[in-house]
Amino acid sequence: MAAWTDYTSRSVLLDVTATVMAAGGSIQSPTSGSSTISGNTIEVTPNSVLSTAVPQGYAWDALLVEITSPVQSAGVYPDCIVEIYNGTTLLSDFLYIDGSFGGNMFPRAKLTRGQRQIALGFSTKDLLAMAFAGRSIKNLPLKITGLKVTSGLTIRVTSVAGWTSAALVPLRVKIYGDVLTASDIDLLATAPYNGEIKQSVPGAPDFSAFHSLGGPLSLKTWGALPGGNAQNGGIKVNRRMTFAYNASPTVGGAQFIFSQNNAIQGANANVATPQNDLGDAFKGTGNFFAWDELGVNLYAAATVANFGLKVDGTVVPQDTSNGTPISSGYDNFAFGAVALNGQGPSTSSDYDGIPAASQLGKFASHDNGVVPFIVTTAAIAANEIEVVKGGVLVSQG
Repeated sequence: MAAWTDYTSRSVLLDVTATVMAAGGSIQSPTSGSSTISGNTIEVTPNSVLSTAVPQGYAWDALLVEITSPVQSAGVYPDCIVEIYNGTTLLSDFLYIDGSFGGNMFPRAKLTRGQRQIALGFSTKDLLAMAFAGRSIKNLPLKITGLKVTSGLTIRVTSVAGWTSAALVPLRVKIYGDVLTASDIDLLATAPYNGEIKQSVPGAPDFSAFHSLGGPLSLKTWGALPGGNAQNGGIKVNRRMTFAYNASPTVGGAQFIFSQNNAIQGANANVATPQNDLGDAFKGTGNFFAWDELGVNLYAAATVANFGLKVDGTVVPQDTSNGTPISSGYDNFAFGAVALNGQGPSTSSDYDGIPAASQLGKFASHDNGVVPFIVTTAAIAANEIEVVKGGVLVSQG
């Protein structure tokens, strides 16, 4: 997925701040005003947007998430999971986001080295305008994967440690995107929608599919586009981003698989929840995943390891037996806060964006099993390694 910094010039669709989180707390944001439940307080950020509900006669294309991570006090960084609701649909199976300082998956551009931000998708309005002008756009459904919103956006915040009202920095989440009227969408409907998807898959059969809107594009069918809740044309196309910590200790010299699925050599204790599962066991399923981003952080000092993927049991990069060498002081796959990922001074406020998965080589998930793994030279305690993946999921039904 291309990095975009100009999406912050688009409309702000959601802007919320979680000012207080109780230990073990979880709360959903309101569409306006403030909400306090069980010691948790979250509000639409004052002087930002009036509401995170879509006005009648409009639709949204949500393109970019931007997170300011919570900081309780100097050196105290609470954990934080951010999940997005598109209307009443919780998208945790597609977007399961680490919003903590160390593993922030969507940091602000001005704090990100190279100002590289990861978008949810390209602008549907922009790409269909190109198609209308006669430009051929291959694999259009894999590109326009921003959230297609017709009723509103909210988020759910969860934290084990929590933070108080005295926090130096509370959690703040913003979502940017395009605002379209019914007339705008009717104009886009005059552009040709090419739902054809064709992708080569190294070592496996090529993937081909067709994404259908099931009828003419309109305000009522906006959600049938990729990234929408109302996709019903046989396949569904969605941006998928998630993360996982090693939920159990590693064994020195042994491969640790970031999946619960034993079909791809995972184990139930390896990652905390199904949402944290980074593996794709797609043999015979017809599903496809295009890997765009892949990152790993080593939080324990002096960690030395090898990192890679297993594709049907074969290690990628293929010129290695256990993946590419990384360490807590030198990690080409580091992401999140430089101060915690070991790639800069502990006083830095900069972030690294999630690296491109293509650093490892050419691969995709289709009619195979693909999963990240790590081999540490010594045993590493639980929750000291974090891996994040991002890409586009094409699923059946």
